[in-house]
Amino acid sequence: MPFSSRALALLLVHAIASVAACGDSTSRRSDSGTHDAESSRDAASDAPDPRPDAEPEPARDGGTEPTPDGGGGARRRLIGARWSLPVGPAEDYRCILLTLTEPIFIRGFYPVAPEGTHHTVLSVNPTPREPDGERACSGLENGEQMIYGSGVGTRPLELPPGIAVRVDAGQQLFLSLHLFNTNRRAPLSGETGIDVVMADAAEVREEAEAILAGTVAIFIPPRVTDYAVTGRCTQRRNQRLLGLMPHMHQYAVHQRVVLERAGSSPRVLFDAEYTFDDQQYTVFDPPIEMRAGDVLRVTCTYDNPTGMPVTFGESSNQEMCFAGLYRVPASPDGVVCTD
Repeated sequence: MPFSSRALALLLVHAIASVAACGDSTSRRSDSGTHDAESSRDAASDAPDPRPDAEPEPARDGGTEPTPDGGGGARRRLIGARWSLPVGPAEDYRCILLTLTEPIFIRGFYPVAPEGTHHTVLSVNPTPREPDGERACSGLENGEQMIYGSGVGTRPLELPPGIAVRVDAGQQLFLSLHLFNTNRRAPLSGETGIDVVMADAAEVREEAEAILAGTVAIFIPPRVTDYAVTGRCTQRRNQRLLGLMPHMHQYAVHQRVVLERAGSSPRVLFDAEYTFDDQQYTVFDPPIEMRAGDVLRVTCTYDNPTGMPVTFGESSNQEMCFAGLYRVPASPDGVVCTD
C-alpha cells in the first residue's frame, strides 16, 4: 500500500526499534531468479563505508546540460541552497522550504548537483507547515507529495509534450538535500538545487506525479555477494508509466523492475547493472499502460564485503531499494508505494 512521508517515517522508527524481535527473510538470488523479502530486519547500521579510502568523483551538475529537445524553454532556479561540509567523512541533511505565490507547471527538471550532493528529493505540502527558509533535518523528512528526485550523476528529465507537474499558489515546496564528503583531506562546499523549465497552462493536457516504489525491508548480511531484496508496489488505479530511475546506495550492483498482471506474462521494464555514480531516468516512449491491481516488483541486488550487516537508511553507508516512477494522471498516493 502507498505510504505518506509521515507514515514512512513512523514505519522506519518502528522497524529500527524492533530489530531484535524480527527474523531475516531476505535471500540470495537463486538460479531461477530472486526471492521476495516480504519481512526482514531493519536497523540502524554501523557498517563502514565500502570504499573508506576512496576519493569522491565529482558528481555531474545537471544544470550544465542543454535541454534534450534542443532548447524550447527558459530554465530558472526553482529552489536550492549553498552548503559546506568539513573534512570527511562528513554527512549532513538540509531542508529548504518555499511557498509559491503563483501556480506553476513544470515540464523539465534539471538537478544542480555538484560534488558532495548525494541526492535530492523535491516534494510539496498542500499548505505551509512551517515558515519558509532553510534548516537542518533528517534524510527522511519530505512533503506530502513527491514531484522530483535525483541521485549522483542524474541528467535532466523532460516530460513528454502536454504533460507537466503542477504546483499551486499557496503550496509549499520542500527540498531535502543529502550531502556527503568522503574526502579525508579537504572540506567541501557548493550550491545544490533544482532548475526547471515551465510550461504554459494552456499547453498542459495531463498532470504527472513522482513516487518511489520498492521496499524499506532491507537486511544484508556480512560478506555476501549477489544478495537480492524485493519490494512490491500494487497499482491502485489505471495510470501510464512515463519513466523510472533506480535509487540505491554504494553496496548495490543491480536492479530489476517487472510489471505483473493477472492472466498475463510478467513484463520486464528495467534490468540493468547499477552504478551509484550514474543514476539515470529511463523514459518509456510510448508510456507503459498500468491497470489497477497490477504489481510492480522491484528487485535490488547487493554486494556487502564488510563484516557488518547493512540495513535500510538514508546514509550512504546504509541502503535503499527504490525505483523512482513518473506516472500520469497524478494521484494523491504520497511519496512511497510499498506493499
